[in-house]
Amino acid sequence: MSFVAIDLGATYLKSCTIDQNYKIHNITRYPFPSFDNIVPFERSVDFFKILELVKQVVDEKLKLVENCKGILFSNQMHGLVLMDQEGTPRSPFISWQDKRSINTFSDNGLNAYDLIKSLTEDITWNFETGEFLRVGFPITQLFAMKLAGQTLNGLIPMDLGNAVVASLCDKFIPKVDCTNAAAFGCFDISRNRWNNKLIDKLGLSDLRWPEILPIASEIGFLKNNPAIKLFTSIGDQQISLLGAGLTRSDQISLNIATGSQVSILSDNVDKGDFQIRPYFFNKYIKTITHIPAGRSLNALMKIFIELSPNLSIVDAWDYYNQHNSAIKDLELKVDLSFFSSAFGNMGSISNLNEDSLNFVSIIDAALENIANNHFLGFKRMNIQHKDFVDL
Repeated sequence: MSFVAIDLGATYLKSCTIDQNYKIHNITRYPFPSFDNIVPFERSVDFFKILELVKQVVDEKLKLVENCKGILFSNQMHGLVLMDQEGTPRSPFISWQDKRSINTFSDNGLNAYDLIKSLTEDITWNFETGEFLRVGFPITQLFAMKLAGQTLNGLIPMDLGNAVVASLCDKFIPKVDCTNAAAFGCFDISRNRWNNKLIDKLGLSDLRWPEILPIASEIGFLKNNPAIKLFTSIGDQQISLLGAGLTRSDQISLNIATGSQVSILSDNVDKGDFQIRPYFFNKYIKTITHIPAGRSLNALMKIFIELSPNLSIVDAWDYYNQHNSAIKDLELKVDLSFFSSAFGNMGSISNLNEDSLNFVSIIDAALENIANNHFLGFKRMNIQHKDFVDL
């Protein structure tokens, strides 16, 4: 017995096979199809390009395994595909990087995103949906499309992973799992269903919202191959945290990469200055995402190397590692919030003096800022050191 696993990432489509002992084999990756629109603020990909790539990968992997029982999917979250009732895509894949909601304006001069905030002043977003409202959520894209006069009546909003699964299935079943439904920005986190109050406020009730299922629910079989089961696709954050071993409430997960995250398990829908999302084992994750990290560090590095065309960011890091010392300037402060983040959107470098006005000292302070922001994340989620054993 074996499975094929596919991850629809923003940079690569990654895949592998999994044997009966849960060992991974035949790992491959292909570049995810690039954005194909030239409209300012919009970021979309022809859905059929994605689907054809998936079909190619499925065919390749099925030739490598015997007795395949199913295909498992995970996907980049906060993306959108509109489908009709026959399962035909009626939109491209609209990425989470799409910002049309700040470039679509109402008669009173508000852009779609600000108009959403105006119409939902009585809604505490993270308490009711589990998420803070952000540009790029499907709910903002749908509202912008409606505001621009596009007809949405009867169309089915799907996340990328489950749109792919539905297209591969022997019969069209418009269903999503709870991890992806929660990423739309219009989820009722306490009741595990669509937030109809919010949907009605934004005039989006004429859409045909798909049924929400538990994580990795079986929904059908691969076309022309009834022996191979298909399951709802899972959000990439949840599946990566499971893969990292987050299974107990006394563990904290740190994901420090382009952006950074702090996550911890919860048995309940706790309320506070954080996001809360569905997870495996009938649990939730309390999480703070968009903590400034690698992306901001790279932006800082580029300042130091832009006048030296022969230098790369790797060279800059090599220099830092060679000249770094245990002595730090504790007065120098760097705030890496150069992009919209959990800690603001205006970064800074402060308390410079003649001795600290150098590359190594500034990078030291930037790394210190990353560490401090994670501890601030702990405090936001009311986590104390004594509460966990693994970090």
